Amino acid sequence: MHLCVSLDLEAWRYTIVVNSKVVQGNITNMSGSELVVRGGGLLLVGMEQDRHGGGFNIEQTYEGYLAGLLVFPKALSTKRIKEYLSCGQRRLDTAIVTFSSLEEEWELFGDTEIVSFKEEKLCGKPAPVHVMFPEPRTLEESQDQCHMLKGKLSAPQSAMENTAIVKETESRMEMCTISWGVYLWLGVRAMYRNNSWNYIDLDTNETMPYTNFRKGYLQAVVSYTCTYMDSFDTGKWSVYPCSLKTCAVCTFDKPSTLRLRGLCEDTVLDQMFLINGVRNGKPVFSGVGNTEIFWDNTTWVLTDLLQRDVTGRMQMTNLLQYPLGLRRWNITGDRCPSNDPDLLLTACTSKQYTCHDGTCIRKMQRCDLEVNCPDQSDERLCTPVVVPKDYINEVPPARVGTEPAWIHFHITILSMQPLDTLNMKLSVYLSLTMRWRDPRLDMESLNYAETLNVIHEDNIWRPELLFQDTTGTEAETKKQWETFVAVMESGPEPDDISRFKEDEVYPGETNSLKLEQNYWVQVSCYMLLEMYPFDTQTCSFIARLQAFTRDLVALKASNTTVEYRGATTLREYEMRAVEMMGRDWHNYSGREIRFRLDNLSGFYVSSTYVPTFLMVMICYLTFFFELDDFNDRIMVSLTALLVLATLFTQITKTTPNTSYLKLLDMWFVACILINFSIVMVLVVINAQRMRENTNPGNTVNMVMPFGAKKPPHPPPSFFPLPHQPVKSVKMNSFAQIVTPIILFILVMVYVGVSLQDAF
Repeated sequence: MHLCVSLDLEAWRYTIVVNSKVVQGNITNMSGSELVVRGGGLLLVGMEQDRHGGGFNIEQTYEGYLAGLLVFPKALSTKRIKEYLSCGQRRLDTAIVTFSSLEEEWELFGDTEIVSFKEEKLCGKPAPVHVMFPEPRTLEESQDQCHMLKGKLSAPQSAMENTAIVKETESRMEMCTISWGVYLWLGVRAMYRNNSWNYIDLDTNETMPYTNFRKGYLQAVVSYTCTYMDSFDTGKWSVYPCSLKTCAVCTFDKPSTLRLRGLCEDTVLDQMFLINGVRNGKPVFSGVGNTEIFWDNTTWVLTDLLQRDVTGRMQMTNLLQYPLGLRRWNITGDRCPSNDPDLLLTACTSKQYTCHDGTCIRKMQRCDLEVNCPDQSDERLCTPVVVPKDYINEVPPARVGTEPAWIHFHITILSMQPLDTLNMKLSVYLSLTMRWRDPRLDMESLNYAETLNVIHEDNIWRPELLFQDTTGTEAETKKQWETFVAVMESGPEPDDISRFKEDEVYPGETNSLKLEQNYWVQVSCYMLLEMYPFDTQTCSFIARLQAFTRDLVALKASNTTVEYRGATTLREYEMRAVEMMGRDWHNYSGREIRFRLDNLSGFYVSSTYVPTFLMVMICYLTFFFELDDFNDRIMVSLTALLVLATLFTQITKTTPNTSYLKLLDMWFVACILINFSIVMVLVVINAQRMRENTNPGNTVNMVMPFGAKKPPHPPPSFFPLPHQPVKSVKMNSFAQIVTPIILFILVMVYVGVSLQDAF
C-alpha cells in the first residue's frame, strides 16, 4: 500500500492519497489558535507516544513493513504526490526525513530489523502469493476452497511462478503424494479444440502461455484431462483422471483480508486477518493486531499473543474443516459474555453474503426463494422482521409527539355484485392495503421485490378493521386471503461486525410494514325508492379501526379517489362513481366508501311501460266500437284492466316492497284508474243508449220486407246521423277526444317527474 498525507496549515486543508485514491477536506482546529509545528520533537515510527519520548502502549504498535518514508517541509501538490506514489519522482533533496541512511540516522528498538527490498518489489506489480492446503480434495472442492479465500487454483503462468509454487510446497510434498505419483492439483485442464488438445486455465478459460509437462505425460486422452504437479520429477506436470483426490495450492494476486464476525465490541481479539505463514503444515491466519488462528494438529486455535490467557478452540466435525464460514468456538479469557459463540470467518466483500460453509454469493441472493449456497444456508432463517424479546404485540406503535401512529390506507374495489333491491343489500369484493411503520422492529435482508419479504410471524402488531354501515350495524364480511410483507424504503444501517449474521439491518423507523387483505363485504344499503325505476342510489359503508382510538392510531388516505376494477353495468343499476372520505365513528378513525348508482330504466320501459301503455290504448280504442255492441266494448276493456292488474302483481313481486308508492307503482295505479275510468264511461254511454232506445220520440220506425237482412249499425262518429241518438253519441265522441288529452298530460307529467332526479 502506498500512502501519503499532506497538511497545508495555512489553508487549513488536508490531502490523503492511498494508492490512487485521493481524499481531501478541511482541518478542524478546536482551539482556534494558529497551527505551528515546533522544533525539538522526537519522531517515533511504529509506535504512538503519548508524551515526549514516553507513554508507550504495546497495543499501539505497528506490525509490518515500512519503506520509503519521506517527510517534506511543505505541503505537496496532488500531482506531485501521485508522482511519488507511482515511483515516477526521483528528486528527494528537499525531504527533511528519509530512509536513505537507516543505520546512521535512525535508532532501532525492540523487535525491529532492517530488510532490503528491490525497487521493483515496492513499485512494480506485487508477485502472487501461493498458499498450500495439505488435505486431499477433489478438483471442485479445491477450487471452492480457493474461491472462498478470494484466490484461484494455481495455474503457473511462467517458469518463475512454477518454481515459487514448488518452493512453497516441497516441504509438504510427501504428506500429499498419492499412488499416482502426484501431490498437487493445478488449475489447468486439457480441452479438445480444433482437432487438437489445448491446455486451458480454469480461472480465465484461456490457453495457457506456459506448460511444464513431464516427458511422456503431456498427451491427454478423453479420460485423462486434469493436470497435477508431479512428485517424482519435481516441478513437472502430469495429466491424469479428474476423479483423484490430492492437495491444492491457491494463488492470490493480492492479499486476501478475512473478517471475524460475532465477537462483542469489548473483545481483545482481532477481527481482521490475513493468511501469513505456516504452522503444523497448515496456513496461519494472522490478525492485524496480536491474534492468530492456527492448527495445533487437533483443532483450530484462536489465541492472543499478548494476553496468553485469551484462547479459543473450534468445535470440529471433521479433520478437513477450516475456520472459514460459520463455526462454534469455545473461548476463554475474553471480555465477551459468551464463552461458546458462533463466529464467522469470511473473505467475502461487504456486498456479498457468506454461506455457512464460507462460500460467497451476492447479497441480493439471500432469501430470494432460490438456493444459491452449497449448504442451502442462504434460504434458512429468512425472517424479514426481527422481533425483540420485550416486544408487546397488543400495543400499537408509539405516537410521535401528539401525532397518532398513522396507517396509510388504500382500498381497491375489485368487483361488485348486482344491487339486491329486494333485501336492500350491497355486496362488494375489495382489496385493502394498509402500510405503517413500527420503530420497535428491525428488518433483515429485505429485497426490492416485496413478494420476497413475506412475514410469517404472528406476534407482530397489525391494525384490525371493522366494516359497518352508516348506522353502525356491522357488515357481514369474509376474509379471502392476506399477505403481510416488509417494504424496503431506505438503505440499511452500517454493518455491525459484532453480529455473525451478515443480513443487512433496516430500521423500522424508515421502512414500512404492509398488510394487504381481500374481503367479501355485504352491507345494508338504505335505498330511497320514490323515483324507482328512474332513481339514483347512494350506498356506502365505513371501514374503521377497532380497539384503538384515533388519538393512538388513525387512518390516513393519500386521496379521495377509489380504484374500481369491476363491471360498471350491474343488472338494474350502473356504477357512476366511487369516492372515499374521512368518517370517524365516535372516537375511532375510519373511512367511508360511497357508491353512486343510477338505475338502468330501459328494462322497465320495454317490459312494463310499453305493455301497460298498450293496454290503456286498447281500452281507449273501445270508444271506436259500435255503440250498440256493448258486450264487445266492455269485454275488451275489462280484459285490458285484468291484464294490467296481473302485470302489476307480477312486477310487485320483483321490486322492493316499500310503505310508500314508488314511481313505478304510480304508473300502474294511473293506468288502472284510466282503464277503470274508460270502463265506467262505457257503462254510462251504454245506459244512456238504452234510455234513448226506450223513448219512442227519439227513434225512427223502418218497414222492411220479411227475410231482408238488417242493415248494420254505423260506427260511432263525431257527427251523429239524423237517425242516431244524439246524447250517447256526443258522450262517446267526447270520450274519444278527452281521453288522449288526459293521457298526454299524465305522461308528460310522469316523464317530467322521473327526469327531475337525473338533473
